[in-house]
Amino acid sequence: MQYKRILTLILTTACSLGAAQAADVSVSGMIDTYLESYTAGNSTNVRLSSGGAGGGSRVTFKAQETIGPDLRAFTRLEMGILVDSGETTGNRPDYLFERESVVGIAGRFGTLSMGRQYTPHFLSLPMNEATGQSLGSAIGAFGTPGHISTNGIGLPGGARAATTRMDNSVVYTSPAFAGLSASFMAALGEQTYRDNGMEKLSTSRGNFFNLGLRYVNGPVTGNLSLAKWNNPVVAGVRLNDVWFESLSAAWDLRVTKLSFNIVGRQSDDPLVPNLWAVALGSNTPAGIGRVMATIGYLTQCEQKDADGLSWGVRYDHPLSPRTKVYTGLFGVQNQKNAQFVLAGGGGSSKPPAIATEDRGLANHTVFVGINHLF
Repeated sequence: MQYKRILTLILTTACSLGAAQAADVSVSGMIDTYLESYTAGNSTNVRLSSGGAGGGSRVTFKAQETIGPDLRAFTRLEMGILVDSGETTGNRPDYLFERESVVGIAGRFGTLSMGRQYTPHFLSLPMNEATGQSLGSAIGAFGTPGHISTNGIGLPGGARAATTRMDNSVVYTSPAFAGLSASFMAALGEQTYRDNGMEKLSTSRGNFFNLGLRYVNGPVTGNLSLAKWNNPVVAGVRLNDVWFESLSAAWDLRVTKLSFNIVGRQSDDPLVPNLWAVALGSNTPAGIGRVMATIGYLTQCEQKDADGLSWGVRYDHPLSPRTKVYTGLFGVQNQKNAQFVLAGGGGSSKPPAIATEDRGLANHTVFVGINHLF
């Protein structure tokens, strides 16, 4: 297999470089899997799923070089793995490093990076969310289905495109001034579409622009994001402009850490319904472990009886600094025209087929899993 040969070469190179320059090159990652009993309506499916309390399982290659006192270069390559099957993750199976492939420079001026990388819009939510937007995240329950999603766009038939990461992107992040920093992303869509039977490459369709602000002041953190997706193309369907907005904050009270998230999607395209979602959460010490609780609500602005109420409770118990076990409950109640489902975050196993068999189903899952960092 081509993937095996490429991965073998990467591992061999990384190990040899790591031996010569141990401080500059590293291989790390996370493996996360859980056993769940997933119920949708009157149907139940017991299965092993990948990605949970830490999001999707992954292998990460990092390298950096110090060029001068105030300048360094860096690169990151990250691939996702479905632990239950060993497959790579993502909508594009030909993406080896689907999670991230980035090169950049950093110094007193800030950080400039290029490649396939996370959007400020996506990062604004897990930075201030009780579970880090992983298994049990109330706001995370509204990421699927794609056409009714806080985290992307899609078509009723299932095709979707997410705002989690963008190809062909350039990101600049400023230094922090009085706790406030800014990030700006510009990503070139390089999308093709058919016009009068001819395949055309657009210079503007799919271009993505995102401004994000982050504030850190002791126990208080906050993020604000505004993003525009220019006339994207999904599965050959040309859509109108789509706007995304998010505001999130967290306050560490020591006895517990409270979080708040609000996210919206706006467009005049009938295939991209306008929506708003809000979520509250807490992350509380419990002995040597932590208890996370979240609750959220999404409302569609045009369609009636298509809202969703989500909730999650999870307990994480560390066995060591790198290994933890966890258990919990996660659910979403759909109105009769809604079809939200549950998963462990980006790069995790997709929900079982019973979750999408009908609209208006109450979905919940009971789970127990293990997470290991290496």
